[in-house]
Amino acid sequence: AEEQANQKLTPAMASVLAREMVALGHPYSTFMILKLFAGQRTEALPKWKWGWIDWNDRKVSIPKPFTKNKTGKVEFGFKNIPNFRPWIEFIYNQMNPSPKPDEKVMTHSQPTLTAAVTKIMNKHPEVFNFPNKGKLNGSTDVRNILRNSFISYGSEKLGAALTQRIVEDKYNLSSYLDSTQDGEGNNAEEFFAITPDSLGLV
Repeated sequence: AEEQANQKLTPAMASVLAREMVALGHPYSTFMILKLFAGQRTEALPKWKWGWIDWNDRKVSIPKPFTKNKTGKVEFGFKNIPNFRPWIEFIYNQMNPSPKPDEKVMTHSQPTLTAAVTKIMNKHPEVFNFPNKGKLNGSTDVRNILRNSFISYGSEKLGAALTQRIVEDKYNLSSYLDSTQDGEGNNAEEFFAITPDSLGLV
C-alpha cells in the first residue's frame, strides 16, 4: 500500500516535532501524542471524547461504534506503551480548565492539525529530510508518517500483536518495518524514551 511506503520519523525528528507541537498547545499537542505515541488513525480522532481516557484505571477505551472494524471496543492501558502516561498526563495538565468527559478531544479540524505538522516539517528541511521526498504534502504524507512511526517502533518494541491491537490494523505490519530512514536503522528504545521531561518541557 502507498501508505506503508511512507517513511517514519527518526527519534531526532520526532523530538523536534513533539517540542514544536507542544509549543502550539492543545489540540496540536494532543493530536501529536495520539498519532505519534499511540498510532491512532487521523479520521478517528475528531470523534474522541475525553471520557474515553480513564485516569483511574489508566487506560484508553474506544467504544465499538468508533472503531475501524466495529467488532468490539478497543482498549489499551497506559502501561502498554512506554511513556504514554507522562505524555497524556502532561497534555491533560496543560489544559485549564480541565476538559469534561463528554468534551471532544479535537477542537480543530483535521486539515488544520495536519497543516501545522506539515508547516513544522517543511520549515526544518535540515531535520525532516526524507529520501525521495521533496516538500511534504500534509493530507497524504504527514498523517501517515506519524502513524507509521508508531507502528514501526511499536512492532519492534511492543511486538506485532499488541501494536496491531492498539492501532487497529489486523493486517501484516512487517511492511512498516521496511520504511526506515537511510542509515538510521530501527531505534525503538530511543523513540520511546522521548518524554516531556527529556525534551525539557516540564
